[in-house]
Amino acid sequence: AVAQDAASSARSGEDALLGGSGAASSGEEGDAAALIARMREQISNPAAQEESARALASLTISDESAWTRIIDAGGAEALVEVLNAPTSHAGAREAAARAFWALSAGSEALRGRIAAAGGIEALLA
Repeated sequence: AVAQDAASSARSGEDALLGGSGAASSGEEGDAAALIARMREQISNPAAQEESARALASLTISDESAWTRIIDAGGAEALVEVLNAPTSHAGAREAAARAFWALSAGSEALRGRIAAAGGIEALLA
């Protein structure tokens, strides 16, 4: 029940990030791409980094089918950018780490793509 409440809360946050369209919980390919684009556009804004990273982490937890879409849309690289950004704070780094954790559960191939994007080094830094 707690996980379900967290996923529901996360979807509400994703809706807010995407202008209340509800797109983030719809399972469409644009969900991940919109969150990743926002994360990159707002890389110098710590609060926006955290919001976007949390929404992406929530999407990975609430929608397993999103895993490959996130990686294909450059999600691993964007999460590395958040982890490495000098403006990132603990909340943004924690959310990025949570997203990597969920994405790495997807498959060996996804774990390899995370590693290739520099995810392991960024997490250990």
